[in-house]
Amino acid sequence: MTKDPYSNPPLANDEAEWAVLGSLLIDPSCVWDIKGVLRPGDFALLKHQHIYTGVLSLADRGEPVDIITLMAELRSMGVGENVEPSYISELISGVPSAINALSYADEVVNCSRRRELLRMSGELAKRGFDAAQNVDQTVTWLAMATSGQARGGDIQHAKDVVEQVYMELETHLNVPLSPGEVRGLDTGWADLNKMLGGWKPGLYFALGEPHVGKSWLGLHAAANVAKAGGRSLVFSLEMTARQLIRRLCLAHARITQDEYDSGKVDADRLARFYERMADIADWDLDVVDNLEAASAIFATIHRECRTRKKPDFVVVDYMGLVLTDYRTKNRNEELSALAREMKRVTTSNQIAMFTPHQISDKDVARRKDKRPRKSDGYGSGGISQHGDVLLGLYDESMHSEEPKHINVLEVSKLKDRLSGGANAFKCVLLRFEPTGALSNFTDQQDPNRPPPEIEPGWEDKYD
Repeated sequence: MTKDPYSNPPLANDEAEWAVLGSLLIDPSCVWDIKGVLRPGDFALLKHQHIYTGVLSLADRGEPVDIITLMAELRSMGVGENVEPSYISELISGVPSAINALSYADEVVNCSRRRELLRMSGELAKRGFDAAQNVDQTVTWLAMATSGQARGGDIQHAKDVVEQVYMELETHLNVPLSPGEVRGLDTGWADLNKMLGGWKPGLYFALGEPHVGKSWLGLHAAANVAKAGGRSLVFSLEMTARQLIRRLCLAHARITQDEYDSGKVDADRLARFYERMADIADWDLDVVDNLEAASAIFATIHRECRTRKKPDFVVVDYMGLVLTDYRTKNRNEELSALAREMKRVTTSNQIAMFTPHQISDKDVARRKDKRPRKSDGYGSGGISQHGDVLLGLYDESMHSEEPKHINVLEVSKLKDRLSGGANAFKCVLLRFEPTGALSNFTDQQDPNRPPPEIEPGWEDKYD
């Protein structure tokens, strides 16, 4: 009689989990071999997940891994009460050698994948018996779920990549750009389109001092993409969705916040406010204002990128407020890990992500030229390394009593991995209109004439 394979499912291998953790504690250097294979969630026991996460955190920071440091790390993670020091001692004493650590890790991974397959089979059976479930949606779900079971990197032969480049070139030759068109997403500003070629899939960082207009630029960029028919997804960590949409409407209608609060608005501007509300209601502009953890933000992006219409442009406003899942005493290390994960998200989903980042105004105050530099990104958690495009934002009126231009935002390209041609000494000028909107400064009839000062009530550029 054949044994029923489901009578005793391979849910876990306690010995293998013990062995891999003991190996890591005996020889922490093997973490670099295991890290690319084994994930914390592969452990069946939650206690083992915590221990493995703690070991990874210590190793990534270059700190020693032993009972004392590991227990301190677990306490900082808030799970110290769930793991006793004696348990860690038993893990160490129970493994004679770390020579087979990778084999132990493979066994833990195999058990994890089998548990996931069993879970998916149950879910598939449930969907299959549910007559209300759409069959095509179920098949799509199954394809997505099983694709996540694959482990390891994908090898691409040069010949296949050459064919992809050739097809891309053929497309460009067959459909040449007309004047003013771009291959990427239309930014909404002609001069910025010339500089960047539109928003392309990749990671964009906008560096600038406090209150220079970083967030306002990101919101306008998202609105421009949505207005042009694309889908924008904005993660706002400072303002609510209502505040953001209200400010877009106020800017269009030239209504100050005081006028809005008092209810004293003339008929013409009120009509413009209603007009903008109707426009925005038809845009694919989504705002998330209740998330601040990096894992939750990235999970939302991954989920939305698998919907019928994935986001074309994502704004995370702003980087300094995102809570990282990597806890370290060094904030720069946290930001570097966050930037690296942002890069992975943009690459895997092929989206453009715009992230404002605040540079130190103290560092800026110590130098003669106050404009952002590429080195400001290096001092902000390795942003320069991981970002595809690094933009510098500068407003001369913040540092000079007699600026050449008033209420004009300089946008310089400090780094561009997507299009090349970075030049910190050339910039695009965007004017803060009296309406609160941003427009091309060169669109003025006389580009040499400084634009008028912003009207009272619009001094705040919503940074």
